[in-house]
Order: sequence, then C-alpha cells, then structure tokens
Amino acid sequence: EQFDHLRRALMWEPRGHADMYGALLTEPVTPDGDLGVLFLHNEGFSTMCGHGVIALAKVLLDTGMLDRPGDAPEFRMDTPAGRVTATAQRTDGVVTAVSFRNVPSFVYALDQEVEVPGLGRVRYDVAFGGAFYAFVDAAAVGVGLAADDFRRLIDVGMQIKRAVMASLPIEHPFEPDLGFLYGVIFVGPPENPQHHSRNVCMFADGEIDRSPTG
Repeated sequence: EQFDHLRRALMWEPRGHADMYGALLTEPVTPDGDLGVLFLHNEGFSTMCGHGVIALAKVLLDTGMLDRPGDAPEFRMDTPAGRVTATAQRTDGVVTAVSFRNVPSFVYALDQEVEVPGLGRVRYDVAFGGAFYAFVDAAAVGVGLAADDFRRLIDVGMQIKRAVMASLPIEHPFEPDLGFLYGVIFVGPPENPQHHSRNVCMFADGEIDRSPTG
C-alpha cells in the first residue's frame, strides 16, 4: 500500500518486462522459519510460486546468502500461502537440482462449465497449490502451447479468467485472503511420453509464466 512504486519500478519496463517476476526477502514469521518471501509480478503480489522457490534456492545457496553445508541442503521459507520447505542437490559445491514440499494442495471444483464470449461453453477444473488456478484443455478452446501461440494464450486466458471469476465464488477453507482466482493453466499432451502433461500458465494481468508452474 505504501511502496508499490518500487514493485512497478522493478517489474515494469525499462528494468523489467511484461512477464517479469521477482522475490522480496523478509524476516521469517514463524519461530523455525529461515526466511520469508513475497513474490512480485506485473499486477501486484502473489501468494506462492514454485519456479520462484526453485530460483531462490539456487541463488541463495550458490551465492552464500544462505549458509547451508552439505550435498542436500534444506531450508524453510514462509510465504503468504504458508510454509514451503526447499531441498537442493549439490554437485561439486553447485546446486544442480531443487525440489520443495509445498503447502497443502487440493482440488476445489471439477467439471465446471462457463460461457465465455467468442468461445462458447468452456469446461474447467479449479485446484489450489499455493494459489487457485482454472485448468483448461488447450485443444478444447483452440489454442496451441508453443511460443508462437503467446498472444492468443493471453487473450483466451484472460477471457476465461474473467468469466470464471464472475461465475464461481472461490473460498479457501482456512485463509480468506487466499480466496481468489490467480490464473488459468492450459494443459495438453506431453511431447515426451515420460512426462504427465504439457502446460502453459497465464496469471495475474495476462502474464505468461516461463515455467510449467501451477
């Protein structure tokens, strides 16, 4: 409320770009937390970010900002959505992989339908994994999942997001502040048969995530 001009200065042009994402480190808010984090984007702040956690682990451990010896260092961060515990893998002193234990995740609504102007009836599911997302089959709404589909993913994603927000009340069972739709995740078949799906995440004010996320 008081320093949002700093977020805009960092996330928007010329320092940032339309899909810029950031993390503001704070003191932990729990007795056993190692640090707190607020995630920033083009529209404001978000409650949780998986790729942000992975990036933070890499930066904090490789730079020594967080002192954790060993080949599998672990640390606890307090996010607006709750406690997230990250574990890294080190090879020759460098972080090569990161995993994390997220906040409790759950399915909120299945097999929902909403009328979207220009698209007709759109089927979607809603789930929470630190933020609420609507999951939509990309082929069913006529969008691809390649880099060339960038603009259409934003346009269709924002249409669906607005329609779902207007038709489906979303409430978190424990934290009222988390009860809002953050974005739309388009899902399609994977290119690699060993993977479960291929995703593109559209969130905030038409921002496209650079990772599968969600």
